[in-house]
Amino acid sequence: MGRGTSEGESGASLDRRDAEDAEVSQRGAKASGGAAGVARGGRELSLQLLKVPELPLPRPPRSRRTVALSALSARPLRLCVSSPVLPALAARAPLVPRPLPHARPKPPPAPPRPAEGVVSWNLNTACNYRCSYCTQRFKEDRGRWARDTPRFLAAFARLEGRWEIKISGGEPFVHPTLNEIVRGLAELGHRVSIVTNFSAKRDKLASFVEAAGGRVGIFSCSLHLEYVEDLSEFAERLSWLRGELLAAADPELPAPEVCVTSVATREVLPRLPEVAEVFRAADLRFKVQPEKQNRDVIRYTPEEEQQLLALGGHNLTGQIAHGFLGAPCWAGSRYFILDDEGTAYRCYPARRYKVERMGSFLSEGFRLADEAETCLYRYCNCTVPIARGMMPRAPGG
Repeated sequence: MGRGTSEGESGASLDRRDAEDAEVSQRGAKASGGAAGVARGGRELSLQLLKVPELPLPRPPRSRRTVALSALSARPLRLCVSSPVLPALAARAPLVPRPLPHARPKPPPAPPRPAEGVVSWNLNTACNYRCSYCTQRFKEDRGRWARDTPRFLAAFARLEGRWEIKISGGEPFVHPTLNEIVRGLAELGHRVSIVTNFSAKRDKLASFVEAAGGRVGIFSCSLHLEYVEDLSEFAERLSWLRGELLAAADPELPAPEVCVTSVATREVLPRLPEVAEVFRAADLRFKVQPEKQNRDVIRYTPEEEQQLLALGGHNLTGQIAHGFLGAPCWAGSRYFILDDEGTAYRCYPARRYKVERMGSFLSEGFRLADEAETCLYRYCNCTVPIARGMMPRAPGG
């Protein structure tokens, strides 16, 4: 069909288009060797004579990586002999599989289930000292204490078997019902250990020994050199107390132990060898504890670390800081932390980070884990579970 015209198209315009069509057809005839002409009036053109070029179909966009790979595949592969890798490819050497990354060593197995469980009970926050390095010095309430003694004793009665209840504070000897608690625990068949700044008078110490009924485990005295000036009097009073504890001890139980601990601040660290000698002369065990701030041991210099290790490390463990991350631990099953309000945590790191909360110890629904579970912390800041065999004796440092 010829081209139609719009309404009102002029005759001159039509004659011009006919001439253009004729010219196009003539060009096509020349391109095809002049085999055909154009129809009358130039309106019907032979499509066979017109070489209409094929337009490429649109392609989907390609990524830069696809374009680069296409370009590489379109050119021959040339290898550079100066490369240490490509000659091997050119020779078609077999590919060597890349070795897998080294797997982490498996953690050691859990130690045997401890026969005696341990509770570290922070009986109160009240204290008659205000040591500059104390980790509790920023507590808003330093006057709390476990007021509901009968409920706590009822909860301890629900624990199966014998447990060592290690009481600390604050300062437990300022607690108004300390002797009532100690006597109740002893009557339940548990053992009682205590951590104190040893500021109590002899009559108060004697009443504690009587209330414990021969079931004292460890009597640990914290030596705070900011408050104690006469080391000889301190050592003499502790030697007296050791005699009282041994005289009252139940022969069916492990013998009671007494010890002295002191925080190794930078200021007192140079003095500690001399202090240790005072207690060694009195046949009293002396231990140092690294200073901790913001949940971690402070950054000692290498020389200071050597001084700490020469004194036995943290509580005579031979190390300054312990780590059991990934290792099995009986904390949460045979060991847990208890605060003065009755909240239980799996361990001290859990309490510091406010995780692994075990619920209210005072609730009848309180439950312990059945087995040892994986440690989640890179730093174990308490040596109580270490000394009681709650984890493998291969700390990570």
